[in-house]
Amino acid sequence: MIATRPQDIRLFIEEHGYPVEINKPGARRSERQNRLYWQWMTVIGNHLGYSKDDMHDLMLAKFAPSKEVMDEYVLLTTSNMTPTQMSYYMTNIGRWAFDEFELILPEPDDNKEIK
Repeated sequence: MIATRPQDIRLFIEEHGYPVEINKPGARRSERQNRLYWQWMTVIGNHLGYSKDDMHDLMLAKFAPSKEVMDEYVLLTTSNMTPTQMSYYMTNIGRWAFDEFELILPEPDDNKEIK
C-alpha cells in the first residue's frame, strides 16, 4: 500500500521510528512557541543581567537557521520560522542554557508568568 494522505505518510514514518512534523505551506511558529520563547529570553536575561531583547539578539546570532538569498545566507527571525524550525531553535537554546549555566528553562506546561 502506498500512503498518499499526509496523516497516513506521517503514521507510516513514525511507526518505523522516524518522527515527522507536517506543517501547512507558509506555516509560522505558533503563538504558544512565541510566548514560551519570550519567557526563556526573560529567564536567561535575568540570570545573566541582560534584557530579554539583548538575549533575543544573541540567540538569533548563535542559533537561528538561515536561508539563501542571492548567494548569501540570511538569518531567519523567529516570526519567519516554521514550527519545526522554531522547535529546533529552542531546543538548541535550552541545551546551551543548561550546558553553559546549568539553567533549566520553563517547560511549555509550567504555566508560569516570568516577569
